[in-house]
Amino acid sequence: MIFLFLAGGIAGLIHVLSGPDHLAAVAPFALRGRERAWIPGALWGSGHTAGVAVVALAAFALREALPIERLSQYSEQIVGILLILVGAWTVRRALRSHVHTHVHEHDGTRHAHLHVHLGADSHSPAIPSAATGAGDEPTAPLPARSQSGQFARSRRKPFAHEHSHAPLWIGIVHGAAGSAHLWALLPALALPSRAEAAAYLSGYGCGTVGAMVGFSATLGLAARVAGDRTPVLYRRFLLTSGLAAIVIGVFWLRPH
Repeated sequence: MIFLFLAGGIAGLIHVLSGPDHLAAVAPFALRGRERAWIPGALWGSGHTAGVAVVALAAFALREALPIERLSQYSEQIVGILLILVGAWTVRRALRSHVHTHVHEHDGTRHAHLHVHLGADSHSPAIPSAATGAGDEPTAPLPARSQSGQFARSRRKPFAHEHSHAPLWIGIVHGAAGSAHLWALLPALALPSRAEAAAYLSGYGCGTVGAMVGFSATLGLAARVAGDRTPVLYRRFLLTSGLAAIVIGVFWLRPH
């Protein structure tokens, strides 16, 4: 069982990191939520695992009757459209935004925050809010130190509530799309028992989530370091990831 779990994990990791469409779908979200960039990776990975699980269950239950290839074809078209929309939104935001840093001092410590201007009156950090999706509302002020020496609770909503759930839904569609993951699932379909198949698929899901969390967190860290030191690089990160998402989305819409 352990071997099957590890084999599934390796298959999931390779499948995720070898698919440029996967990386392009998550990159814009990771760059926008740089401080907790692992969240879109976890959402996408969870959605992808759910989509693969649905396909796997359908394949087990209806091996002969269900048109898996036709379902995958329609899902590929949906993924292409989603990638183009995400890429266009990211490119538009990169072109309209003016990224710069503000230096603040709190309790004798100086530090810089990356800010983005999206209009004449807008002044907000580079991480967008869920209400607007474009980061055009200012965040709440930093928490002030209370009389007891503890920081007062900020009125800002938790990041998990502010972050878009789009990576989750894109991951679900991705999980049901394409044929590469079907090749990865072939061992599970060939295993003699359901317990062994479940062990393999569980490892596959863990490998998928872990790989995308690692990629997303690494990309967010790179953007944070580069963005805080050179704001222009952060804008280029956004523009490059958006264009990559559009190109790959168009490729997915091409007839195969």
